[in-house]
Amino acid sequence: MKRTVRNVAAIGALGLGAALVAAGPASALSRESCNGSDYWVITNYNASQQVCFAYAGSASVAIYSVDDTNSGNNTGYETLAGIGNLVFNSKNVGVDINADFGGPQTVTYIDIY
Repeated sequence: MKRTVRNVAAIGALGLGAALVAAGPASALSRESCNGSDYWVITNYNASQQVCFAYAGSASVAIYSVDDTNSGNNTGYETLAGIGNLVFNSKNVGVDINADFGGPQTVTYIDIY
């Protein structure tokens, strides 16, 4: 009986370990009110709205009619639907998406390092 309990406990511990490994690191990326210049700022709808993000992490998003992006105090990338990754290797970089890509685009993914 002791052997059976010990084997079940070992198998249970292995299963728990596998679940913890599969979960991976948590993303701290969060949407913030746009009240500072350090944020990753996405401006859309002819500069009438802004969506801001802070902290390192990543997220799938759907932000439509994006006119421009400013990386703020961050590096990372965002994915434009049908175009690909727009990489920001330096902090405080602005990109006029409307002019550079022939009109407003949809952002589908954000990854801040």
